[in-house]
Amino acid sequence: NSAGTLDSIAVFCSALCIIHCLALPVFLTILPAINLYFLDHQTFHLILLVVVFPVSILALSPGCRRHRDTLTIIAGAAGLIMITAVAVFGHTLINQTVEKLVTSFGSLVLAYAHIRNYQICRKSDCSHDVTH
Repeated sequence: NSAGTLDSIAVFCSALCIIHCLALPVFLTILPAINLYFLDHQTFHLILLVVVFPVSILALSPGCRRHRDTLTIIAGAAGLIMITAVAVFGHTLINQTVEKLVTSFGSLVLAYAHIRNYQICRKSDCSHDVTH
């Protein structure tokens, strides 16, 4: 179903963000020449946010409208708020370590919301009813 597919894409994007935040510094330390081929953190986060935000809204909305699971709604909103705040303001307000921690935590929270949404929708078959 399309809602399950969107939840899967959103979880993948969250994982990609975590991998970027945690693995890229290791690669950049080992191979300084790689730095020329990767986007800077701010640009990467903004590009990923342009994908993650609408996919998350489209994936979570139908199920949350139907099953109204408070934890899914709170986790989805909290995850989106964290990654959005860091992508937009993090580079000027906090240091890089805190930025990575907040982004990674926000991505995990958002991934949790999508996994929970997917599981609840599978049980209640709400992913097929996107009009209510």
